[in-house]
Amino acid sequence: MEEILKDSIALRNYLDNFSKLEHAVLIDKLAAGCMVPKQTVYNWKRGLCRIPELHKHKIEEVLDAKIFDTIIPVTGQGMNQHDYIYTHDIAVRDYELDSEGIVNNAVYLHYLEHTRHAFCREHDISFAAMTAGGITPVVSRIEVDYRVPLRSGDVVSSSLWLERQGVRFIFHQDLHIRATGALSASAVVTIVCLRDGKPCRGEELATAFAQYLDQ
Repeated sequence: MEEILKDSIALRNYLDNFSKLEHAVLIDKLAAGCMVPKQTVYNWKRGLCRIPELHKHKIEEVLDAKIFDTIIPVTGQGMNQHDYIYTHDIAVRDYELDSEGIVNNAVYLHYLEHTRHAFCREHDISFAAMTAGGITPVVSRIEVDYRVPLRSGDVVSSSLWLERQGVRFIFHQDLHIRATGALSASAVVTIVCLRDGKPCRGEELATAFAQYLDQ
């Protein structure tokens, strides 16, 4: 938590030197450069979630300024590998291709969901048991950025990391083409919990994910 606040203060102190209009322009540039929603940039600034190391590099590149005290060196595309808590390989199947010979956009949602469920199974998190106990995790929002198309024969390395923002559990997911390392797509998936059909904080899910959430 201390590191999150330190990075947040550093970013906020830099951005607050600009006018309101300039600040808005910089937020747009950071969102585009880091390939994240603008809300994520605001969350970084407010200390609501950590800034991945690769994104620290990108922030300093976009702003052309030294912002953070320490950054772990990273290479490649997508999220810093150190931040991933789970990776699952998925082979592209021919029937998932569209008329252009690439994986249909809708199929990516299945890849993302399959990865989350595989992650939960490997960590003995049973949605069936939660549902039986009256707790139902549901997807409330999905944002996907498509980069490089997937084709027949590709194997996808599907990776994720997780954070909590109030009642929301946020899965940050990247799909890389294993053979080349190219980032095919990145997504932010928001999960909320219902108790007997009504919104709740999802403490059961927080307990299950405790080792992966910033305390």
